[in-house]
Amino acid sequence: MVAKMETEKTTHDAERVKDYPGNGAGNSRTPDGSVTGQMTLPAEPVKKKKGFKIPLILTSIVVIIVAVAAYIYMSAREETDDAYIDGHISNISSKVAGNVLEVRVTDNEKVKAGQILAKLDPVDYDVKVAQYSANVEQAKYQALASESRIGMSAMSAEGQNTQANATVTATEADIESAKSAIAQAQTDIKQQQARIVEIDAQLQYAKSDFERYKAVFEQRAVKKQDYDKARQAIQVSEAQREGAMQALQMAQHKEIQARSQLNQVMQQLKRSHGGVTSALASIKQTDIDRQQFASATANVKKAEADLKQAKLQQSYTTIISPVGGRIGRKAVEVGQHIEIGQALMAVVQENPWITANFKETQVGRMHKGQPVEVKIDSFPGHTFKAYVDSMAPASGAKFSLLPPDNASGNFTKVVQRIPVKLVFDEKGLDEYRDLISPGMSCVVTVLVKEK
Repeated sequence: MVAKMETEKTTHDAERVKDYPGNGAGNSRTPDGSVTGQMTLPAEPVKKKKGFKIPLILTSIVVIIVAVAAYIYMSAREETDDAYIDGHISNISSKVAGNVLEVRVTDNEKVKAGQILAKLDPVDYDVKVAQYSANVEQAKYQALASESRIGMSAMSAEGQNTQANATVTATEADIESAKSAIAQAQTDIKQQQARIVEIDAQLQYAKSDFERYKAVFEQRAVKKQDYDKARQAIQVSEAQREGAMQALQMAQHKEIQARSQLNQVMQQLKRSHGGVTSALASIKQTDIDRQQFASATANVKKAEADLKQAKLQQSYTTIISPVGGRIGRKAVEVGQHIEIGQALMAVVQENPWITANFKETQVGRMHKGQPVEVKIDSFPGHTFKAYVDSMAPASGAKFSLLPPDNASGNFTKVVQRIPVKLVFDEKGLDEYRDLISPGMSCVVTVLVKEK
């Protein structure tokens, strides 16, 4: 086999020499066609060997592995640079108008909750407090005077009623024994009628008084003891009326027995009625005095409420911080006159978070608690740790001032952005806590497939 290959090679070389005209120095061709001198055969084309394909294959395999690894790596992450630091910003304003006496903080200064930020001139509000304090005292004295009139009216009514009854008794004593029964019966009837009228008036007043106490009690403006006393007054009046009705029935029964003697005592009985009517009028005046006393008591409560409001406004002249944080956007100076609701400064709380606006195609695999890598533009080279806290209930476009209406005009689909709230891992914020401010831009990467 080897000899055959050598023979074929020799024949092949001879054919090449025969066909080659010669180009080397000293080469010549004889008349008989033979070649003399040294001949240089042209180099035979080198055939590519199969071994050269192996690096290409290995390179292709490496590229495929890298591409697959990159795909796996990127498929486990969702990234966006449409993200920024967010935080609670409390705008401080004044609840009252006035001139600024003191400003106790400066821009970027740290404050605590309850710390005094500024003070207004309290002179005007001190005057109001003094004025309403005097109104309270005046209302109390008026209520005391009304209460005293109630006692005097009650004593007068009781005296008149006693006098009328005494007149009837004296008249009946002069009447013959036979007429005494009817006179007594009719007197009792009138007394009980008057008593019923009096009790009805008291009952009506007690009910109206109870309704007033009920209204103010629901507003917690009176004590429960006063409320219960008003309700008990109704029950007492109703019991008295029931007793008076029974007494009236007994008197009417006596009147039937003594009707034959009625004409003999009629004139004297009419004169006695005048005294009873006068007593009833005095009792009515007593009810009016009680109502005036109730009105004076209400005025006392109103004056006390006005005083409380004046003291509250006086306390508003000291402006305090509702939360802890750092002062920003300070726009108040000593001597400046400020109005109610005017912005004075802002307090930025020290608990920032991240608002990342992911495309709607990115949030499908996100859920609460997934780890997040955060790179803030202000701190290149440092990666913060965070986690997904929650997602907004609607896209950013829906919360805009003029949300898009896709039902009108030509429709062009636009990928929406969904705000996602990310919360920092507290362990990695210690040295950067005072440096991170709301509004900083950042790049966030959510590990949708946890390692």
